[in-house]
Amino acid sequence: MNLSRKEREREFRRNEILSAALDIFAAKGFTHTTLDEVAEASEFGKGTLYNYFQNKEELYTAILETIFESFVENLKEIDARTTDYKTFTREVIHYMLDFCVNNKSGFILLSHKRMSTIYDGPPSANTRITTLIEEAHAIQTEKLEAAIKEGVIREMDPKKLVSLMRGTVFSFAYFHIACTEQNGFDLDAEADYLLSVIFDGIKKN
Repeated sequence: MNLSRKEREREFRRNEILSAALDIFAAKGFTHTTLDEVAEASEFGKGTLYNYFQNKEELYTAILETIFESFVENLKEIDARTTDYKTFTREVIHYMLDFCVNNKSGFILLSHKRMSTIYDGPPSANTRITTLIEEAHAIQTEKLEAAIKEGVIREMDPKKLVSLMRGTVFSFAYFHIACTEQNGFDLDAEADYLLSVIFDGIKKN
């Protein structure tokens, strides 16, 4: 769909606001972030922000929606271009590592969201975000269930394994971001390493 110049300008401004807000939310958390700070960082007046978002909660939610929408779209693309579960898993791991390491503000925001019950994110659930998370989970679960039927991997609870794998990648990325030097981080090598651990385990044959 071709957008008019006015629509493109509006989309550009919205994305600039989201980008500025993401960095501030990641650095200060939801509670301590103000719309005044977002307006200053995005170089728009506070009134302009209200042309796009009614309040801070809506802005925060829009950022999360953008992140999850991108995740789902990438999962669909990976699913479409891979035929076996191992390759699918490797590509998903690579994408997730890339996101965590090269989009640190987004990674921190997701970490805050995952801990929202004891942290400072908005308490209310968002239907759109819930739908996107369920869609992502369904794509991964369907691929895993097919691999179980084909005898590629042993019988196990698909939902638990998807959650375990996702948590493993996030924890691994956190270790590299928070505890090690980032120079020379090789996404391909690290994705292969995680894939090996997940598929082959650590037991010596």
